[in-house]
Amino acid sequence: MLKGKAGSKRPIPMNCVKPLAATFYRLKSGHAPVGTYLKRFGHRDDDKCWWCGGGSRTAAQTREHLFRHCSRWKDQQKTLWKEVGKATGWRAGRCRHVQVSELLSMEKCDNAVMDFLAATDVGKFPGQTGGGVRAGGLSLILSHFLCILSITLDAFFCKHGTTGSRSGAPPSSRPARRRRGLRGCHTLSRVNTV
Repeated sequence: MLKGKAGSKRPIPMNCVKPLAATFYRLKSGHAPVGTYLKRFGHRDDDKCWWCGGGSRTAAQTREHLFRHCSRWKDQQKTLWKEVGKATGWRAGRCRHVQVSELLSMEKCDNAVMDFLAATDVGKFPGQTGGGVRAGGLSLILSHFLCILSITLDAFFCKHGTTGSRSGAPPSSRPARRRRGLRGCHTLSRVNTV
């Protein structure tokens, strides 16, 4: 029996970086880019796990496989299930019989699951790798912060009729120029012309 309400806002996934939260909720809902899901919708020819090596004897890539059996993530899986045991008070034998769908529905296991997802590429598209969200998460957060800061500053300076420069020239003498910001954000900035 699944525990937890569908659609409930859980503090741990909701307060982490967006790509990690998205991966969690995709896995929870069963719409994550895993082999069986991609094969069902015609995006792959087979459902074999691409993390295990892709041989003919490779198992079908399911959530169960990724959280329990995939040879690529053995160390992270051991850590995950140890932390789940601590969070729930279960012994190792009970953890072996828990379905991944039940694990993802239990709020007290969120820390362990989020740490596992951050340390692995589980739930990501085959070409979207990088050692987990923690490896590139900071640069992603920083780039989004800088983009938002740039837009906010531009809006402030436009509202107050100044450009933030100390040249002393009136704003109308500096033509507006469109520049491309970080990660595809576009901002309107004023440049000094001589």
